[in-house]
Amino acid sequence: MPCVLLTRALEDQAPFETCLKDAGWEVISNPLLRYEDVPFSFDTPLPFAWLITSRNAVGALTRLDVERERPVFAVGEISAAHAREAGFVTHSAQGNGESLVTLVTQMLDPASGPLIHVSGDHLRVDLAACLAPLGYRVARLTVYASIATPYMTPALFEALKTDRLTHALFYSKRTAQIFLEMLVAQQVDFSTKGICAIAMGPSIVEVLEKRSWQNICVAQDPLQTLLSTGRNTRHE
Repeated sequence: MPCVLLTRALEDQAPFETCLKDAGWEVISNPLLRYEDVPFSFDTPLPFAWLITSRNAVGALTRLDVERERPVFAVGEISAAHAREAGFVTHSAQGNGESLVTLVTQMLDPASGPLIHVSGDHLRVDLAACLAPLGYRVARLTVYASIATPYMTPALFEALKTDRLTHALFYSKRTAQIFLEMLVAQQVDFSTKGICAIAMGPSIVEVLEKRSWQNICVAQDPLQTLLSTGRNTRHE
């Protein structure tokens, strides 16, 4: 049976884990981040539209835009679904910051009005920096923090020790770095040479290349890429 490691925060893992188990995968869940709301103040006029790169921003949006009058542009379908459930008119990009920039430029005129990116304390893509040269006015509002949790679960330890892990998904440069640091901290000579690492972008690959893997695959949607491989892995 193929065996995959999920490293996302626990709140983001459930639908992925269910989907993979239904497809016949063994899933090792080892969240490397957790989220905490942070105090924020907001004393500026409401924007023409909201930009969100995580579902964790939706709770803050419900307090900021009580009437749900402004559209939400979300990084992917999971974030978009949470915004819709909260009552917002929502547009979904294809799962990463770059695709969200493309969606905004396709649907919004820079002259329409200011935008606000409701985000966490760590950014994979700086939307304001990407959109400003195109004439958009984008402010950032930080409403949650992502806290590193570099703890290796017994299940992951055993899977690495027995060379059972076949795949690992990495959605951010930060979680890839936390994972590598966690391996070093264990003071055990774990090998990743038999593991296929699936990374959401080139910046993540740069981190992962510090170790040897079976191969590193870049995918806009790591989950769908993994599912498309089927069960044809080295452990069949």
